Amino acid sequence: MIKFLKKYFTFNSKNGYKPIQVRNCVIGIFILMLFFNTGFQMLNCYLLKQNSLTANLNTFNIITEINKIREYHGLDPLTENPKLDVAALLKAQDMIENEYFNHYSPDGKAPWDWISAAKYNYKYAGENLALNFYSDQEAVEAWLNSPSHKENILNPNYKDTGVAIFSGITPTTKENRTIVVQMFGTENINNAISTIKTSPVLPTTTSTIVSTTTIPTTTSTIIATTTTNFINNTEKESIEIKENKITLLKSIAPIIKEQSNNKDQNAALSLELVKNVISPESIKKVNNSFGLGLLFLGIFGIINIGNQNNIATAFKRKLFLKNAFVLIIGLGFLLNNITNIIYKIKIPTI
Repeated sequence: MIKFLKKYFTFNSKNGYKPIQVRNCVIGIFILMLFFNTGFQMLNCYLLKQNSLTANLNTFNIITEINKIREYHGLDPLTENPKLDVAALLKAQDMIENEYFNHYSPDGKAPWDWISAAKYNYKYAGENLALNFYSDQEAVEAWLNSPSHKENILNPNYKDTGVAIFSGITPTTKENRTIVVQMFGTENINNAISTIKTSPVLPTTTSTIVSTTTIPTTTSTIIATTTTNFINNTEKESIEIKENKITLLKSIAPIIKEQSNNKDQNAALSLELVKNVISPESIKKVNNSFGLGLLFLGIFGIINIGNQNNIATAFKRKLFLKNAFVLIIGLGFLLNNITNIIYKIKIPTI
């Protein structure tokens, strides 16, 4: 092995003082590989960015997966409730319009305010959020890996659920965002709107899940109340959105749901292609392997040229330049790993 390396990768008379890495044909192959790798990485990042608005997210699949998990743990499945669908849609739209990702809006609205605004009289209520995930399976898995989110999913007090998937561009930052909101609830059998007299305790833990080019993060809140007090007119007005807006959103909810459930396999390149073929993790490994390897060969070659006293100065200078070029190509592979920064790939968050 050592003899092989010396013969083909070091400067010696047996190879005419031209190790493999400085031969024109090999350098040409390195250049083609770098161009191909760069194009592949740019395509990958472009598709990931485009998929932030065409994510493979499906409300039906999310509810189905959640119910499978609940049934596995011996819990009753959740029933999709149109009112909670509207509440989730109202919340998702508000997060896009007002550029935040939190259980509380900048003007102080809490999750249960949206639920009440959608005319769902709750006894128990909760919320899970996800931002910029590209598939429903990844979002559900991220929730399950977070204790607070999992607590919502496996809460036996919940009977109903509603899910909204809303994509849009934030007004000022012009960022593409895809938000998933899942509302949980149980209606008050006394048909009274429950209110919370004290501030509910939110989970103190937050989770961050590191993926290939993304870092999934989740947020959940769980609210439980058994009070049956009626809220007065002033409080009711403070938590309700104008009736015409709710009516409008109710009318467009089926359209958005249909869009989110659309699995058009004839799209330019599906998410599965991005995930399985153009894998960011695989590309990163390739970049690191070739980049570090060529860096080593370039530096090793430059050092060895300085120790060669039996070759002409002009030839030595030529070899030096070729090794420097190999070193630059190696740097090019490594720099490809920051393409996702240039494309501003969004960080999935829960």
